[in-house]
Amino acid sequence: MDNLCFVIMPFGDLFDELYKKVYAPAIEAMGLEPLRADEIYNNRPIIDDINQSIYHAAIVLADVTGRNPNVNYELGIAHALKKEVVILTASPDDVPSDYRHIRYIGYDRTGIDWNRKLSKDIQKTLQQVLLRLKDQNDAQYEPFESDDTNEWNSEEKETIARAMNLGMKFQPDPRSLSHALMRCMGCYVMLDRRDGPVTEWGAAVACLLNEKVHMLINEQQKGHCLRMRSVFFDIYASHAFYVDYLYDSKVLPMYTRQELWRYLRDEFCGQCFEPHIRYVQENFDHDRFNVDQDQYYSLGSLPQERNPICCRDNFYVADISDVYFNEARGEHYYRIDGLLPPWLLGAQPIPDENHWLADWGQKQQRFQIGDTVKFKVKKVYEPKKYDHIDKARNITFSQIEIVSRA
Repeated sequence: MDNLCFVIMPFGDLFDELYKKVYAPAIEAMGLEPLRADEIYNNRPIIDDINQSIYHAAIVLADVTGRNPNVNYELGIAHALKKEVVILTASPDDVPSDYRHIRYIGYDRTGIDWNRKLSKDIQKTLQQVLLRLKDQNDAQYEPFESDDTNEWNSEEKETIARAMNLGMKFQPDPRSLSHALMRCMGCYVMLDRRDGPVTEWGAAVACLLNEKVHMLINEQQKGHCLRMRSVFFDIYASHAFYVDYLYDSKVLPMYTRQELWRYLRDEFCGQCFEPHIRYVQENFDHDRFNVDQDQYYSLGSLPQERNPICCRDNFYVADISDVYFNEARGEHYYRIDGLLPPWLLGAQPIPDENHWLADWGQKQQRFQIGDTVKFKVKKVYEPKKYDHIDKARNITFSQIEIVSRA
């Protein structure tokens, strides 16, 4: 939508009033259509709707007041897509360090007639941005039709043909040929290359990787969604592609990071592509904006620093991230990459808490770092300080099995 202005901002009574009485009217006065995330009605994961809205927006208006992590995350998406962004803040200290070189509009709620001044500042800025956009090439990206097929060997041509059969659309960025956008299976994937222009073969590989991502979790598995967001082509190391595992707040993910890495890692025409996975807790409810918005727009809905533990077929599933042998007791302990859910702990985990499978009385090491195991929980102990680590919570388990070796 050429006239869409997508608004990124915190939620709450003060910000809701600011949007309705200042931002939306100022945007409409410039002939643009304002849109905020809570005005999107869809049953898809909210992050998909936000990505689509930012992608289609002519301009993005971002209020970074309060250093809201969700706002900064969405602002990063806008800049990755090279969108025209207008930043606003009630405090200069709230502007992320990565964006302080960009001019921003400041406002002071305690000032006289502050809202009228803010509205005028927004309209003046939008006017300048619109003039700049008009001076630029008004033509939309034309879909890339084809590279010279003589440049590709038979294996590369086959890769391109497979991607074209999946409906791949490839749009190089005319401002920088090292960037491009690939669309396939309803997804947009950003492509970047270190040493030159993104090629049709590179877009085809991204398309086939995206197909593999989609095949892992089907539509019947409610509350789970895999989304591929970007591919980075590098001449000095393995190429990298980035995948988000979105899962509903009412469930646990099904697959661990190691499992996803083993499944998604692939090779095309002798070149290796390494997956990088992060977990994002989402709210898949259709009426999510009718509930506690502050709770929804919290750190819990952002990419997490620690992987959540997984659950599949009534077993907990986790990767082993560390091994400790207690010589005095003659038994092994295995740290899992992730935390048991609060309903098992009886409370939210404390900062830096870590969980260990206690193999009581077992002198022989059964697992190693990188193994994936499944188990059932019999007892969970309180966090404690030990000689080798602090805030460790031991877990008595049963029916433990190796899912896959490192």
